[in-house]
Amino acid sequence: MKKIYIFLSFCVFLGGSEVKFEGNLHELILAAQSSNLAQISNYEPQKAQLQKDAVKSAYMPSLMVEGGYSFLSGDINVLRPQRAATARAILELAVYDGGKREALLSSLSHLSAAEILKNEEYQNLLAFNATKLYFSFLSLGELATAKEGEINYLKNALNRLEKYYRAGLSDESEYEAVNARYAMALAERLEISQNQNEIKNQIYALTGRDIEPVAGSRIAFLDDENSTPQKSAKPELEALRLNFAAALEDEKITASETNPQIFIKNTYTFMRTHYDRNLLPAQYRSALEPYFDDFFKPNLNTNELILGFSWKAFDFGANKKQREIKRISALQAKLNLDQKRLQNELNLTNIKNDLKTLEQKIAAGESALNSAQTSLNAVSKKYEAGLLGYVEFLNATAQSFSAGSALELSKSKFEIKKAEYLYERGGKIAENIEKTERK
Repeated sequence: MKKIYIFLSFCVFLGGSEVKFEGNLHELILAAQSSNLAQISNYEPQKAQLQKDAVKSAYMPSLMVEGGYSFLSGDINVLRPQRAATARAILELAVYDGGKREALLSSLSHLSAAEILKNEEYQNLLAFNATKLYFSFLSLGELATAKEGEINYLKNALNRLEKYYRAGLSDESEYEAVNARYAMALAERLEISQNQNEIKNQIYALTGRDIEPVAGSRIAFLDDENSTPQKSAKPELEALRLNFAAALEDEKITASETNPQIFIKNTYTFMRTHYDRNLLPAQYRSALEPYFDDFFKPNLNTNELILGFSWKAFDFGANKKQREIKRISALQAKLNLDQKRLQNELNLTNIKNDLKTLEQKIAAGESALNSAQTSLNAVSKKYEAGLLGYVEFLNATAQSFSAGSALELSKSKFEIKKAEYLYERGGKIAENIEKTERK
């Protein structure tokens, strides 16, 4: 174990304060779902369950024990003890509370289940955010590779032009035009690198780890493109339904306050006292002293059992107004649920249409890229042979990179849209990842 610790410490020393990792999509999602952000959300269901358990415990019989020791001074008489030790035990039990207990426990059960679903929703949201960052980073990596190709292409052309220019075989405007495009390509490559670093920072904020995404994952998507969007099983919607059910129970809780409350209370008291015989009136002391212990017992035991009730018979309509507030809150919860369901259905339809569009754009983009690369090869040969000017050459170079960039962006958006569809439908993204061969 000591050797392992030394090895890990050495690795940290070599890599600096942070150890960098490479990870595919599954590893990135796993890191996000075990981060501090995830842990914060994980505590919410626990809190809800503890609150429910606390209410259950509150309706069980309660026992309170109290005691003390008192001293009496000043103007005293024989009827009051000079010293007294008291111990008291009070047992209380709510027999009937107007139906509040049942409604309250039902409401808390709904809220507890809702918190579990909210946490499930949040975990899937973390997976979705990780997916967006993953494919965005990979897309930028492909753009960077393509940009490096363009830079090398322009650099070779620039080197050739420089020789021609020095030999007087080309004019300055041509050299400056190609050089300007070369400088622009370098700036664009730097911008891509900056964007990659920004995404890596977002990944660090999401996972708490320095992870660099690597290719090898894609979103599995088996939905029939001709089918209508499936009915959503999104946890958020079920959580909202449970919140609505809890709101209905809250109205019952308020209504129960006007019902009779029945309770049992038992109080047992033990008292040990000390009465001073010397405080007996002198003229009666001899006659009363034989009976002193009978009247002033040093140990007293009492037990009081109460079966009681309370009833708020009239409150000037205050409870009625509170019930109306709860009813309005329940209505708001229902309207919010209906609106979220409608929005979810529309989102699924829109995303489904976006997926079809992106599939077509990818197919068209592949054709456009092949055409642009073929055109660039032909234009380059003619340009080197002096059959075409530098304007046509630069345009062909720009079109080739633009076609490649558009294709990579479409592929990235397609994977992200598949993840979004899964998220809106309630499917777990982490369970719908396929491995692919790394490029």
